[in-house]
Amino acid sequence: MGNMSFPDSIEKPSRTLTANSSGREMMVIAHGDRFRKLTPKEYYLLQGFTERDYNSVIKEGIPEGQIKKQAGNAVTVTTIEKIAERF
Repeated sequence: MGNMSFPDSIEKPSRTLTANSSGREMMVIAHGDRFRKLTPKEYYLLQGFTERDYNSVIKEGIPEGQIKKQAGNAVTVTTIEKIAERF
């Protein structure tokens, strides 16, 4: 949200990814100044799910939009594990 100029300064805090129902997609830098949308599989993998998990939902016929919602609502277990290790 707000000024989306790239690249971000490493001297400032990074952006917060938000979830909303506006239909906006999270974007990533692909090459230089070119952007692309994350795929549902990338959403799943970023949240700590395995390719096997992703393949299971695809096999069940879950729509891509629903897969993204599921990933967005998931607790990122791998992140929680890393935080717990630090304690």
